[in-house]
Amino acid sequence: MFILPTWNRPEKLKAFFAAAKETNMTSPGVVFLQGKDQLEKYEDVLKNLPSNWICFVGETNIGLVSATNWVISQFKNETWYGMLCDDMLPKTQNWDTRLIKLAKDWNFVSCWDDSVNAHWRATGIMVLGGRLARTTGFILPPCCWHICGDDWWQVVGKSLSIWKVAADVAIESGMDREGSDADETQQSAHRDFSIELVKYHRWLSQYGADVIERLRVMLQAHGALSDSTVGKFVVSEAA
Repeated sequence: MFILPTWNRPEKLKAFFAAAKETNMTSPGVVFLQGKDQLEKYEDVLKNLPSNWICFVGETNIGLVSATNWVISQFKNETWYGMLCDDMLPKTQNWDTRLIKLAKDWNFVSCWDDSVNAHWRATGIMVLGGRLARTTGFILPPCCWHICGDDWWQVVGKSLSIWKVAADVAIESGMDREGSDADETQQSAHRDFSIELVKYHRWLSQYGADVIERLRVMLQAHGALSDSTVGKFVVSEAA
């Protein structure tokens, strides 16, 4: 299932679902609307969600990290979990099934984020194997409000050779919009940026390293740990 938190971006969420329809998205998902005060402005897009999508409404804006991790706590036995943001526009036909096919129990896959700063990052649309997510205990590091999820999965993916990039699955995202181009949602996402970075690196050294070790042992126990470095760029299969 896909997880899509949103706050103060009804038009962008509507644009995502329009692009998803044009690119033949068929997979189920959850919209997490961050705040009951957002219901009126989101009314139009929420009543037109795909039939296999549902919506949860939180009391207030709790940030991307907490919203995403809360949703997986409610759906603990999924085969896979996908991460979406409300400023993404998928470009490739059948992008969802292409990514899902690449996401096995113990790995994760990202797509080609067509933005200046994201070509090398674990960003854009991501899909994680269900066993990987459950062993980790979260999708995004619980120490932060919004940032550092990509940093975390890059470390994990490269350390354990479990990261695949579907080089032929492309999206457009709002990652590069900064300064006067950044909307209120992005400004909220990047608030206290330096402090959040410190929190993440402290967490990584205190707790994150233990999570990586747990993953290594579980991968080894299930025959999923490679004994050599594995290239991450792959071509997906057509649906």
